Amino acid sequence: MVILPSIACFGQKKLMKRIVIINGIIAGVIVSAMLALSLPLHENGILNYNSGTVVGYASMVIALSVIFFAIRRYREHLGGEITFGKAFGVGLAITVIASVIYAVTWEVCYHTIAGDFMARMTDYYVEEKIAAGATAEEVAATRKEMAEFSELYENPAIRFGMTLFEIFPRTFNYPDFFGTPSAKKYFAFGATFCIIRSLYYRKEKDAVRN
Repeated sequence: MVILPSIACFGQKKLMKRIVIINGIIAGVIVSAMLALSLPLHENGILNYNSGTVVGYASMVIALSVIFFAIRRYREHLGGEITFGKAFGVGLAITVIASVIYAVTWEVCYHTIAGDFMARMTDYYVEEKIAAGATAEEVAATRKEMAEFSELYENPAIRFGMTLFEIFPRTFNYPDFFGTPSAKKYFAFGATFCIIRSLYYRKEKDAVRN
């Protein structure tokens, strides 16, 4: 009577680990593929650093939608019921794996096909300032800001962390691949998906009981 629950618990953890790894890899591949495919579009001028926001965010939403199916599958193996904590844990773990894959993919791209990323981004934002009628002082301030950020971005650890938190829940103040300088970005895709789906299954569970 004591051993059987332990065996069942071990089996559940093994299943959860398998679901998390498989779906995390799927989500990571999707968002990484979209990143790699969007780079040539930036290179050819089809996308700029602002219009890329739509592509970037959309790819993250599509990729992290696998969280819904992962939690549902895990719930089915638990007999149709799952707690908020377990559902949130599964979703968050998937987000972590997808974020790491995405960050690694960007590192590869950055050192191969996107080596001039910071120079191109600097030129874009400076030209945008000039087109908006900015004063010489404002343009100079933008150049200085981008130069400081470019120097910071050369640090592999900082660059990897910034890319990681584009998907992983975090608020960070920096210009990113899909943003504008000095704009506070709220990257909470993973947490949002986890919470919404976890609450949905909790609500569905309560409805069945009533």
